Amino acid sequence: MKKQTDLPVYLAYTDFVLLPFKNSEIGKYVSPLKLFEHMAMNVRVLATPLEDIRDYPNVIYSDTNEGWVQAVSG
Repeated sequence: MKKQTDLPVYLAYTDFVLLPFKNSEIGKYVSPLKLFEHMAMNVRVLATPLEDIRDYPNVIYSDTNEGWVQAVSG
C-alpha cells in the first residue's frame, strides 16, 4: 500500500496509464474516477471508448487489440 500523497511521484515518471474496461452493456454505466486523477497530473490515458469519457482531453481511445498496441507503441 502506498500513501495517497506519494502517488504523484509515481505518476511523474509515467508515460501513460491504461483504463481498460470490457466494452459491454455495463460499460454504458461506468465513469472511471481514476481518469480525473490522471488528467489532473497531466498523464496521458489510454481507455476503452466509454460514452461518459469520450471527449476528455489527453485521452486516447481504443477497443481493439491493434488500437491498444498502436497507442502504446506510438
